[in-house]
Amino acid sequence: MSLIGAVLAILFLDAPLKWIVAGGLLATDMVEVWLWLRWRKRRSMTGPDGLIGAKAVVIVDLDPHGQVRAKGQIWKARSASALPVGTAVEIVDVDGLELSVTPVYDASAAPTDVGPR
Repeated sequence: MSLIGAVLAILFLDAPLKWIVAGGLLATDMVEVWLWLRWRKRRSMTGPDGLIGAKAVVIVDLDPHGQVRAKGQIWKARSASALPVGTAVEIVDVDGLELSVTPVYDASAAPTDVGPR
């Protein structure tokens, strides 16, 4: 789009102004291309990769199986130890649709986006 603006500036503006506008628009295009090339190298954080390490809250007692709320969704979960409702946990593995979790004992580590109850 900026390329079209640069061509129009060259065709219809007077001498010093047309080169300033065209140069600015072309510089904008170069910055956009640079940002796009940087952005496409980022890994997607969806699926299991996006869940591992995330925080969750136990909503059905884990003994050893139960349910947790993570990223606004309810998931089946399992834990090596029994955990009561309301316990903050961290997701350590994903096996199909079941999450393996461990308790988080740090009060500041409680999840913030567990969604509505």
